[in-house]
Amino acid sequence: MSYQNWGLDEYRGGWDFGGQERRDQAATLALFYAKRGERNLSYCLYLRPFGSVNRLTAQIAPIQVVGSRYLDFESILRKAVEGLNGGYYARGSAYMHLVALSAYALPILGAGLVGTTDEEWRDDFLALAPAVRLIVAVPSAQPGTLWELSQIAQNAWWQKTLYMMPESVHARDEQAVAAADWEKARKAADKVGADLPPYDKNGAIFKLGPSGSVLGSRRLRLTQRLRRVSHLRRVINELRPL
Repeated sequence: MSYQNWGLDEYRGGWDFGGQERRDQAATLALFYAKRGERNLSYCLYLRPFGSVNRLTAQIAPIQVVGSRYLDFESILRKAVEGLNGGYYARGSAYMHLVALSAYALPILGAGLVGTTDEEWRDDFLALAPAVRLIVAVPSAQPGTLWELSQIAQNAWWQKTLYMMPESVHARDEQAVAAADWEKARKAADKVGADLPPYDKNGAIFKLGPSGSVLGSRRLRLTQRLRRVSHLRRVINELRPL
């Protein structure tokens, strides 16, 4: 199965480590060009706390029922942004890449990973954020995430940033944990100029304005949809111009 045809909207099939390696190489190039001062790169920078990796489920049924492996939001986001009209970056990419910073290698088959360290990740973020065309951020109360949110506000990158509220449509105890984590993120983010909306178990994609308030929001409900990728792509296209 080729990289271009791997998985389609519902990601049937096995792990494609070769495709992930190519995405990692593209991500490394993004950082290289960004540090050279190039702008308007056809990349989407995905910001998420490391603890959320492989834990933002996009399936409502147990893995034994829906398929052979876990389905994560990051994989759906990757396919969604690849289909955006992202144009061409400086070295000829025909679609938008999804790139994320990572301190270690993870078999996520989602964003292309830029290897970084505790000492370098802030500089790498400050190089990539102004250079890419789109930023998607998962808020949390983690210090690193709050620092990223503060930089988005201070540098007016809110114009190209969308925020993702994780959904939780499983057991009530899991919903309660997700709601509590989001409330912590809301209180912490308020101190860095981001007024996050109340928690919705269906999840959401939303955009904040220059004052930090919500400009527009769309429910996700990816776990209950058949066409997850096309829905997420449509939501992104609706919110980007706001």
